[in-house]
Amino acid sequence: MLAVLLTLTVLLACALIAQRVFWDSGWLGGEAATRTLVLWLAMFGAMAATRDHRHLAIDVVPNLLGNRLRTITYALTQLFSAAICGALAWYALSLLQMERDAPGELFGPVKSWHGMLILPFGFALMSLRFLVGVRRIDGGSQT
Repeated sequence: MLAVLLTLTVLLACALIAQRVFWDSGWLGGEAATRTLVLWLAMFGAMAATRDHRHLAIDVVPNLLGNRLRTITYALTQLFSAAICGALAWYALSLLQMERDAPGELFGPVKSWHGMLILPFGFALMSLRFLVGVRRIDGGSQT
């Protein structure tokens, strides 16, 4: 899925550049479509990273701690990350609702809030994955 979105984004961007360079024209909604594809690509990438436990993490302190403290620290950071992603999902849903009340046009018949649908869903899923990650007993160490 990520490869398809990335390929589509690159092809669309190249097509827009070619239209401007060779024909002095372009697709009116092309820039908005490219921005929306980048947003979806970033959110799918973030969801894949949390699924595989490959997201950004600062793990200097846990490596210096013993197993018991490492497990506690890991659980606390998972809870904190879940809370942050949960808050982001909540506010993204509020943003989506506001955009639905006064919709703008993204490109063609697609409304601006359609492009934002990934935000509450993606952050909620990442929050859930962090909550499930609290149950890991190995302190988050990768084997």
